Parts: sequence; C-alpha cells; structure tokens
Amino acid sequence: MEQPATLPTIGILGVGVIGSALARGFATAQPKYPLLLSSLDKGNMIELAAAFPERIKMAENNQQVLDKADWLIFALPTAQGEAILRALRFRPEHKVINLLADKNLKQIAEWIGPTAILAHIVPLSFVAQHFGPIVLYPHHEELIRLIAPLGELVVAKNPHEVHVFQAITGLMASFDTLLDNIVCWAETHGVDEMSAKAYTAAFFGAICR
Repeated sequence: MEQPATLPTIGILGVGVIGSALARGFATAQPKYPLLLSSLDKGNMIELAAAFPERIKMAENNQQVLDKADWLIFALPTAQGEAILRALRFRPEHKVINLLADKNLKQIAEWIGPTAILAHIVPLSFVAQHFGPIVLYPHHEELIRLIAPLGELVVAKNPHEVHVFQAITGLMASFDTLLDNIVCWAETHGVDEMSAKAYTAAFFGAICR
C-alpha cells in the first residue's frame, strides 16, 4: 500500500517503561512515523531522542505535544492522569489512545472532550521488539493499521474483556518466578546457569508456540 506523502505525528505523554517501549517500537517500525515525547522522566526522553534523532523529538511540555501531534498516546502515571489531561487543550480531530488501566473511555472523554478516535490499548514491554499481544478496544481500522506493526493485536469485544486480559498480564511475575525457580533447581543439580536459562527459556517458548 502506498504511504501518504506526510505521515501523522504520534505524540506520547509519559515515557516510563511502557511509554518508552512504545516509542522504541514505533521508532524501529515501518512506516516511519515522527514521534514527539513529553514526560516527567527527562532521562528516558533524552535517551530515546539520542538513539533515534531522525524519528523522535522532545517537546517542551505536554501542550506542545497536543499542538503538533495527530495521534496522542496517554502513558501517564494513573495517579496524575486526570490532573494532567484536564489542564490540556484538545482538538476534535485528535486521535487518542488511552493506556491508563484504571480509567474507562467515558472518564477520559469527560476530561478531554470530543475527539475523532478514543480507544484503549494494553501493550506490554515487548512492543519495543515488535512482538507479543496488544489488547485494543474498540475496533478502529485506522488504529489497527497504526498499532499492528508493534505486535499481535487482540481486539476486545467489550470493556469487560479488556479487564480480563489486563488481569492475565498480572501473571507475568508468577511466570518469571517459576522460570527462576526452575533455573535454580537445575543449578543445584550441577547444571551451569547459562545452560539452565537457555534450556528453560527454549522449553517454555516451544510449549507456548
């Protein structure tokens, strides 16, 4: 498919763990969307802009992101999200992607006003390497085209499904603990750490496939 002459700009508000992963994912994917970042974590912003100078720019503040970006991704701390968003001036043509896990789209709409698209996604840090599941709600073809290069999309049928998938992501810590215990057990039986990690990761990776 032929790409438009001018690609839309993606603005990311908040570049913590997930916001940074999204920025890296977009910066290394096609098409080459320009990215504009704003965050309380200046260190992450500086690192990302230095790593991808042709793709990523740092904004002076959140409002500058809104003024210059077409797509907006809210990767803000949940405790500060409402105060930050209510203070900003949105345009009706903005296309908004919410990552605030404890806020529904109705709440977000009350804070920011009408927008062309308002959707929720649940990405994981794997998006930086373009793999892993990304929950999306509701269905938007334009949003699907934007997010698809970053991983495997799972389009939820309703907000309840989003919450169910979010709950499943909480098992990551338990899974990590299981793998760590297996590696430690193998070491107690004379297997070196690197071999134990390699086998365990390959074994569970094959089961998942």
